Amino acid sequence: MIRMEEEQPLSELFKELIHEVKTLLKQEVELVKAEMSKKASRAGKDLVFVGIGAVLAYGGLLVLLAAAVLLIAQILPHWAAALAVGIVVVAVGYGLIHKGLSDLKQVNPVPHQAINALKEDKQWNPQQGIVQQVRS
Repeated sequence: MIRMEEEQPLSELFKELIHEVKTLLKQEVELVKAEMSKKASRAGKDLVFVGIGAVLAYGGLLVLLAAAVLLIAQILPHWAAALAVGIVVVAVGYGLIHKGLSDLKQVNPVPHQAINALKEDKQWNPQQGIVQQVRS
């Protein structure tokens, strides 16, 4: 059996354990913050696609509709030209909005890494008293 050069009193070991658990829990909180920030950033980028799609659909209905209707009205009746151009512009806008929304649905806001780490911590030390001390 190997003996340590200096044996620490049990109270010192508990103090050190509590300090280490506090440090671990603080690191876990930082992991949650980092993971949530990353997911929020991704969701923000996906929302940009939704916004751009909506603006393009609206702007397209105003600008391109008028220009294209005037061009196509030379061949078709005015109402048919307006209908054809409107359908095309709305379809492009819908496609962009659909892409942004489907990408947004794939973002899972749950911080899985942090939850798994906390579950492991709980298995290692199920005492709730230490968690309460960290909060204070």
